Amino acid sequence: MKGLFIKDLCLMAKRKTYFLLVLVICVAVTYVNNPQFVFGYMTIILSLFTTSSVSYDEFDNCYPYLMSLPITRKEYVKEKYLYGLALSGCGWIASAILYIIICLVKGLQVNIVEDLVCSLMYIPFAMIVISFYLPVILKYGSDKSRTVMLVIYGVIAVMIMVASGLTSVPFVSNINNLEGINDFAVTGIIGALGLIVGIISIKVSTGIMENKEF
Repeated sequence: MKGLFIKDLCLMAKRKTYFLLVLVICVAVTYVNNPQFVFGYMTIILSLFTTSSVSYDEFDNCYPYLMSLPITRKEYVKEKYLYGLALSGCGWIASAILYIIICLVKGLQVNIVEDLVCSLMYIPFAMIVISFYLPVILKYGSDKSRTVMLVIYGVIAVMIMVASGLTSVPFVSNINNLEGINDFAVTGIIGALGLIVGIISIKVSTGIMENKEF
């Protein structure tokens, strides 16, 4: 499994231009618009590079070679989810650094510690997105899944922009106050949901790989 992880990191390193483009977009939108936008966008977008690693594995009939190595199909699936978790964690760390810098530069009066803790919800949210997409790409292949990928990118941007300003909506704020739900509780709920969805998705993806013919 370690070898697969290193392989995926090496493949990701070849896409430096794309990473630079994502960083430029994050800096521009975060500085001009809502600084909290960077947490969701960078965390989730980086985690979706997991699907790119599956596409590389499919290229030039690479699966038979990978399965001839001392790894099982179950380990292959687990590595993809661990890889996605690592990418989302790195995305969150990068976005946290960018958020702190921009808040200091613009002199924003915000509770940085509270914002950082609450923004952790985007890591399990990223895993939920991966959990829905990985079984699809493993089942139908990268070519048929490209349309789904484009839709996911668009939906993610809209959802994050809505979620970033959700607490400013009076109706939502009142509901939270009535039910005693704060941002920390929401983070915990999404974390638990991400864990449950992830476990189910791993089982589904493992079943798909076990029945996959190369």
